[in-house]
Amino acid sequence: MPDPVATTPTDAELAGRIRGGPERDRSAADEIADRHRAAVLAYADLCCRDLRAAEELADEAFARTLDAVRSGSGPTDGWRPYLLAAVRRAAARWADTGREPSLSEGFASWLRNLPCTDLTEASRRAAAVAAEEASLLLRAFRSLPESSQANLWRYLEAPAGTPETPAAPGLTPAPDPAARQSLYEAYLQAYVSHTPNRSCRHLVAALGDSVRSGISAPTNELELHLPRCGSCRSARTELVAVHAWQRAILIPALLLWPGEPPADPPVAAAAAPGGAAANASAHQPAAGSRRFLGSSPRRSGVLLTAGAAVVVLAIVGVVGMRQPQSQAAPALPALPTAATPASSPPTASTSPGPSASASPSPGPSVSATTSASAATAATSGPSTPAGPSPDPSASAASPAPAGASAPASPTGSTSPPPATIPATIVGGGRYHSISAGGSGGQVLEVSGTCSSPLGAAADINTWWSDHTSEQWTFTTNPDGTVRISDNCYTPTHVHTVLTAGTAPGTNAYLLDYSPGNPSQEWRVLQSTATGALTITNSATGLALATTATNAGSTVVTNTASAAAPGQSWTVLS
Repeated sequence: MPDPVATTPTDAELAGRIRGGPERDRSAADEIADRHRAAVLAYADLCCRDLRAAEELADEAFARTLDAVRSGSGPTDGWRPYLLAAVRRAAARWADTGREPSLSEGFASWLRNLPCTDLTEASRRAAAVAAEEASLLLRAFRSLPESSQANLWRYLEAPAGTPETPAAPGLTPAPDPAARQSLYEAYLQAYVSHTPNRSCRHLVAALGDSVRSGISAPTNELELHLPRCGSCRSARTELVAVHAWQRAILIPALLLWPGEPPADPPVAAAAAPGGAAANASAHQPAAGSRRFLGSSPRRSGVLLTAGAAVVVLAIVGVVGMRQPQSQAAPALPALPTAATPASSPPTASTSPGPSASASPSPGPSVSATTSASAATAATSGPSTPAGPSPDPSASAASPAPAGASAPASPTGSTSPPPATIPATIVGGGRYHSISAGGSGGQVLEVSGTCSSPLGAAADINTWWSDHTSEQWTFTTNPDGTVRISDNCYTPTHVHTVLTAGTAPGTNAYLLDYSPGNPSQEWRVLQSTATGALTITNSATGLALATTATNAGSTVVTNTASAAAPGQSWTVLS
C-alpha cells in the first residue's frame, strides 16, 4: 500500500503543474484551493461586511494568484502569505472601484488612514502597496526564499499548544533557531538598506547584538541613541519579536491589517474548554471545507486555517466576534417610462449554490472555493473589469435613443414609431443589472454566485448593486446578434456567456464564450412604450423567462409570449 504522505504533492510541485499543465487540467489548482481556502476566506471575512462579499473577495484573490502562476510569476512554495496579501490588495482595489460598501468598516477605515503616495490620484490600492513597502518586517520576510517563508508562516499559524489544545503534529511553538536567525539577519539588512539616518546605520550591529545577547537595556552609544530615535526603537521591538518569536507582534506586522481590535478586554484564549478558544473552534470549517456553512465567522485578530481550528493571535488572548451588519435594501431607480418593480428587502442568505465540483473551464473549480479576479493581485495583473456606475440611475434604460426620430413618409406625414428598437444598453461596454417583470425586483444572476462551477444555471435573486454575479454586459457580435456576459472574474466564471436551452422550458446557463455558438447569440429589443427589454435566442426564437417570482427561481428559455410578465426585463443599473 503506497504511503499517502510520500505521494502527496508539495505546494511547489502543484505550482509547477499549474504553470506547465494543460489549461483545462484543474486538479492541481483544486488541490491548492483545498489546502488554503479556509484561511483565505477567514482573512477575507475580516476585510468584508458580509460572508457573500468575503467569498467573492477570496475567489478574486485565488483567481488572480492562479493567473500569476500560469503566467510564470506568483508563488511556488509560499502560497499562504501570497494569497493573504492578494486578499488585502484585492480589497483595497474594491475601495477604488466603488465597492467600499462591501468592505468591513474597520478595513475601510484602515485604508482611508493610509498615507496617499500619489497626490494626483488617491488610490487605496497604491496606498496599501506603499504600506507593504514601508514595513521593514514584511520586506525582510519577502526577501527570504519562498520555502523559508512557507515554513515560518506555518509556525505563525500553528497553535502554541496547551493541555486542552495540543500543538499541531510535528510543530513546536516556534521554528528552530536557524529559521528565526534567517529572518533576523534579513531584518537587519533591510534596516541598513532603507533607513536614511547614517547614525542609525552605524548602530545596526550594536542594535542586533543587544537583542541577541538578551541585554534588556543597551549601553553606551546605543543607550543614548534609542530615546531620541523612534525608528530604532521600533526596529528593536520587531527584532525582539523575531528573536523570541512573539506572534502577537509578528502576525499584525506581516498582515498589516490583522482585523479589528476587540471590544472587550483580552482574555486567555485557552482559559477553559468552553471559553473563547472553544467558541472559536466551533465556528471554523472542517479541514478542506470549500465554504463556510451557517453564519459568517466575524473575527478580530483571528485567522482560520484548513486542517485545524487555529487561533492565530491566541498569544494575545483575543477571540473577538464581529457580527454581520445589517444592510439596507438598495433603492431601485425609476425608469423614465416603465414602472419600477418593488424591491424585496435583501436577506442575509444567498441563493443556494451548487456543491463544489471540478469543471472544465480554465482555473480551479472551487465553488465558493476559489473564484475571483485573477491572481495577479499580489503582483500586477489584469485589472478587474469596470463595474456599474455607483449611481444606478446613470445607466437606466430610456425608451428610445436620444435624438431619434421617425422617418417621414413620402406624403410628408410621419409614420408611427416602431414598437421596439435595439436596446440602448447594447454595445455600451458597461455592466447592468436587469429585473424580470413581476418578480418584485429580483434580478438575473449566476446561480450560486461567481463561485459556482462552470455550467451553472441562471436564476433570479435579490438585487445587490455591488454583486458582480448580478451584473451583465451586452456586446454586439459581428453578425449583429448580442452576447450577454457576466461580470465574474473567477477560475470558474471568467466573463462567461449566457447560453440558451435548446427546447422550451430548459435552463439558461453559463459557459465560456464560443464564437459562432448560436445558443450564445441573442436579440435584445427594447419597447419604445415602456423601456422594457425582451431577450430572445437568435437560433430558436425562445425568450429568456423566469419560472417563478421568488429568489432563487430558475431562468429558462421559453416560447415567446407578449403576455408573459416573466419575459419582460427592466434595467435597474
